[in-house]
Amino acid sequence: MSNIIEFPTKTVRDWISIENTVRSLLNQSNASDNLTEVVVDRMKTALEEHQFEYSLSLNVQEEPVEKVNHKIADFANALQEHSNNLLLSRLFLEVRLAQAEGHG
Repeated sequence: MSNIIEFPTKTVRDWISIENTVRSLLNQSNASDNLTEVVVDRMKTALEEHQFEYSLSLNVQEEPVEKVNHKIADFANALQEHSNNLLLSRLFLEVRLAQAEGHG
């Protein structure tokens, strides 16, 4: 009998990392448990609503593959940094909204 090990998808792994970061930031700022749960729930919903995956296939003929790979890596890094900034901005908005609603 074989054991099948299922690994979480990239989306699930990304969420786990983001959730841990959000909880850590809110804990460091002494946020209440209620505020933390509200913000974490809203951030999960936001991430699910704006999840983006893109598959790219190229037929490289004119430029060396290494140069194309480098350009794609630069673009991916810039896109990741932009996404991180958007998530952080959304986090601050969600915290302020939850506080204004009286969640702590």
